[in-house]
Amino acid sequence: MSEQQITLRIEGMTCLDCARTLERELGKVEGVRGAEVSYATGRAHVAAATPVDAEKLTAALVQAVEGQGYRAVPADVGPDERPAARASSERPKPAARGRDGASAHEDDADYDLVVIGTGAAGMAAAIRASELGATAAIVEGGEVVGGTCVNTGCIPSKYLIEAAQRFHDARRGAPGIAACEPALAWNEVLRDKRELVGALRQEKYVDVIDAYAGVTLLRGRAELLGGGRVRIAERVVRGGKIVVATGARPAVPPINGLELVDALDSTSVMELERLPSSLVVLGGGSIGLELGQAFSRFGVRVVVVEAADRILPSETLGVSETLTKALVTDGMEFHVGTLATRVERIEGGVRLHVSQGSLAGIIEAERLLVATGRRPNVEATGLESAGVRLDPRGFIAVDEYMRTSNPDVFAAGDVTGGPGYVYVAAL
Repeated sequence: MSEQQITLRIEGMTCLDCARTLERELGKVEGVRGAEVSYATGRAHVAAATPVDAEKLTAALVQAVEGQGYRAVPADVGPDERPAARASSERPKPAARGRDGASAHEDDADYDLVVIGTGAAGMAAAIRASELGATAAIVEGGEVVGGTCVNTGCIPSKYLIEAAQRFHDARRGAPGIAACEPALAWNEVLRDKRELVGALRQEKYVDVIDAYAGVTLLRGRAELLGGGRVRIAERVVRGGKIVVATGARPAVPPINGLELVDALDSTSVMELERLPSSLVVLGGGSIGLELGQAFSRFGVRVVVVEAADRILPSETLGVSETLTKALVTDGMEFHVGTLATRVERIEGGVRLHVSQGSLAGIIEAERLLVATGRRPNVEATGLESAGVRLDPRGFIAVDEYMRTSNPDVFAAGDVTGGPGYVYVAAL
């Protein structure tokens, strides 16, 4: 019996597991003999026994895909696009193309696109370039691939928040469930957090790069040299276009004595080998509040100091008021309209000097967490050599198409100073 092939273009997949899940679901549709989904190409190839009502089967396949939260539309493809084997990730990477289309020597490689940074924005740019048939080099200067979200932001922080929620719920109890004092194995919490980060980094970044034949990972710190050239460690590559997606890091405010007290930031606070007895959080924005609440629920006394007249000053007044009440109920303490003027180390912790109008006071705690915003990673990147301008805040200035002042250089993600959300960076 002959087979009929139906091909769908699928949107919304974010990892190889998405493709595997869709393969299973499509294989369950009546009339399907086999299904293969490629994350790299965004296509699903379905084999159906004939005779079959192709229109009805296609509708059923689209419904199955949409039932998993993705989008699908029929796609007409040529025979050369139909996969002969499952593992598209095993295809050899094509050599980088020179401007005339010929292969270039590795030490003098040219790419259609050079992306600096392997976070969400950089990954999205490199993947899209590969999908369009271009060659892309994606550069990572750090020890691990992946940006803030997977390594030091969304994933580890949300894991700690969830763990803290469960610990808090056990201590609080519920109707018909007596409250108790659970044993907290903090070292196990840290271990599980690190294992989760490592697994997702491999699955969402390393494996994805390997799955795209047109994307090459280069290691080393990148510096723009102008003229489309980028120095990466000891080599220089050329790109037709360049995307700077170097992200941002915690900002350090100019407070006297801060450098002497081993202050924590949003990264280091999640790596503490021991929970402190008390924590003063400098900054009442989203990062300071979510981490402050997590540590409060783990039993740490948390005091938040915010210079504005309310927490979350960029949100509506109602949001600030509602959240303040909820966090106070959780046991957190707030001092708004309060400036930090000086910090010093004392026996057993730190002493933060603050002022509120004409009043002055001190707040003491075992540790200090600074969560006063983020600053762009633009140092030593050669932006000036490439004619790329910064905005007054120090972020890369871009237009509505993410173009910089150099028409061949684009920027995306946190380095542009836009909303610091992984979903925005990956658009």
